[in-house]
Amino acid sequence: MLEVNGDRSPGITSWDELTAKYKDCLGGVLLPGQIDRSFQMIQELEKVKNISEVVKTLVIPE
Repeated sequence: MLEVNGDRSPGITSWDELTAKYKDCLGGVLLPGQIDRSFQMIQELEKVKNISEVVKTLVIPE
């Protein structure tokens, strides 16, 4: 739940908000392409044949 000035909001309510939060949290950690690809895979998780495909997109580059 998000909190602003002590007030609790109902939380993230749309894919756009979730996308922005996801990118904000991973920015500076993963490459932009990794963030986009991993989020796309998470959105379409039912199409992922093996969860290791998702995990590979979340490996921090050296």
